[in-house]
Amino acid sequence: MLPEDYVCRSRAVSLDTASGSDGGYWTPERITNAARYQIHVYRWADRIARRRGLRRVLDAGCGVGTKLVRVLGGEERELWGVDQASALGVARAISPAARYWAADLEHPAGGPDDPGGDFDLIVCADVLEHLGNPDPLMAFLLSRTAPRGRLVLSTPERDRLRGRACRASLKPDHVREWSRGEFVAYVRSRGFEVLSSRLTAQDETETASLWPAEFAFRLGLSDRSPLACHAVLCRPA
Repeated sequence: MLPEDYVCRSRAVSLDTASGSDGGYWTPERITNAARYQIHVYRWADRIARRRGLRRVLDAGCGVGTKLVRVLGGEERELWGVDQASALGVARAISPAARYWAADLEHPAGGPDDPGGDFDLIVCADVLEHLGNPDPLMAFLLSRTAPRGRLVLSTPERDRLRGRACRASLKPDHVREWSRGEFVAYVRSRGFEVLSSRLTAQDETETASLWPAEFAFRLGLSDRSPLACHAVLCRPA
């Protein structure tokens, strides 16, 4: 689903432990920043859950769990998060309202702490671009989305973030980055029906203030747009 001349990285440096073996990756600054980024994606997922009465929630790639608990908590929801073990040690300490299990997101199925069963709502925010092969995670998410459930995925929008001419992954912990159309095509090819697609700011900046820059991008007056987070709402096809 990527251009033929696009150059993916062979691997991503995205494990928490890659920044050092002292366990100090999740500093207070990183924890604070984790609560800021993709916040609009979680708020959208919360609105969907409220509207449809979705109760059993999974955050795939939950990090330290702050957005899972703060945004998706309440409404008598059952909250679950899955991520690598180094993140979950912090998550259990600072976001104890959810339950967690550790898994390699490159091969997420199973594990002794996996609660099993389907989920009414799954959020996977800015995770897929980090994976050498995202297909196993997509298959796992498809298998665990309830028949009437919903999945919200997000990823950086390459054209707006890097410029339309970008044909390589420029960030060390991203294997690849998709344009909006490429990502929608990829999600559909993995067994999902895409119901909606939207662009937001990557952080907590209010989206409405960024639309003039987005219009300039669409008119070809700018090669970038700050609406560089692309989210899709989908369900099993």
